[in-house]
Amino acid sequence: MKPVEPVKPVDPVKPIDPVKPIDPVKPIDPVKPIDPVKPVEPVKPVEPVKPVEPVKPVEPVIPPDTAPPAKVKLSLKRDTGTDANDGITSDSTIAVYGLEEGAAWRYSLDGGETWQTGSGSEISDIRVDGTYQVQVIQTDKAGNDSEASALAFTRDTGAPKLRLKSDTGRTRWVQSGETQTLVIEPGLEQDGITRDGTLVVSGLKEKAIWQFSLDEGRSWQVGNGNEIPAEDMGADGRKTVWVRQQDGDNESGVSSFSFVLDTQASDLVPRLKTVDSWNSEKQPVSSKPVIVFDGYEEGAYVTWAWYGGIAADGTPASYEGGGQSAGERSLEGQASYRYGEQRINGARQEDLAGNRSKSSGDFYFFVTAPEESTELLKSVSSHAIFP
Repeated sequence: MKPVEPVKPVDPVKPIDPVKPIDPVKPIDPVKPIDPVKPVEPVKPVEPVKPVEPVKPVEPVIPPDTAPPAKVKLSLKRDTGTDANDGITSDSTIAVYGLEEGAAWRYSLDGGETWQTGSGSEISDIRVDGTYQVQVIQTDKAGNDSEASALAFTRDTGAPKLRLKSDTGRTRWVQSGETQTLVIEPGLEQDGITRDGTLVVSGLKEKAIWQFSLDEGRSWQVGNGNEIPAEDMGADGRKTVWVRQQDGDNESGVSSFSFVLDTQASDLVPRLKTVDSWNSEKQPVSSKPVIVFDGYEEGAYVTWAWYGGIAADGTPASYEGGGQSAGERSLEGQASYRYGEQRINGARQEDLAGNRSKSSGDFYFFVTAPEESTELLKSVSSHAIFP
């Protein structure tokens, strides 16, 4: 039998902490006095309603002014000379009557081709001798135009007159019996287009000094004899020449002359208008051949030669000359239409002034039937040149 283990002593009881004293009660804050009530502001009196303005009556619609003004009246300020009513005068001032207040007006000296703005009640800027067709139109404040008023007259101040020494033109041979004569085509001998710019001066007074201007009076050159040499005209183009003379203290007005100087025709270069392909010979190929003549001048006559090819019946085609007043020529539908290798040679033109170009060299091309053209395009070698 095991011995009984001794009992462990009990721990002594810890003394109780003394009770803490209670904090004294804080005194209650005194009640704040209530703010006195603010007095109510008096209500503002309502403003009286403004009386409604009476509705303005609708103003009647005024229809737009579409009535044209009256035609003006024109007259020469002075019809000089022995006959005061012949319309030939040395004083070209024109009086304009019947203009409305505030209206604008314009005038034309060339029958209505060009117009200038008028000022005052006169036209006083006609400086050159010649016959004029003057027209005047006035426009009112509403933008309405009047009908045109017209006046025809001739200004003649005794200025010299000018004309071409030779109005050249395209020529042709005319057969008369056994004789052939080279003549200018009808209508071109007086068309004012020439390769010879020499001008003849007429109406010069004895011992008078005369001058001419190539820039509408900005500068003047002294004339000699009774001609203005072609070399004085400069480069090709439209020319307007003024001329005047002085006889002692008396100086004439100015006369004017215009023409076109054309001293050369461009060389022609034939080509196909449409190229389907290029063959191994580096020739352009087309199934619808149209020949274009690069360098063609409007109105010129073109001549050329056409060689080679095979006719529709399989026979070799013969030479054919061509001629036309056009810058291109379709070969389709021609009586001598042909296929195969062909060439255009000797193409040249003669223009309205009578200038002839040099003849072109050979232009080779190849014509196929439409169904052949596609096959030919497929068979073009890799080294063929395409444009």
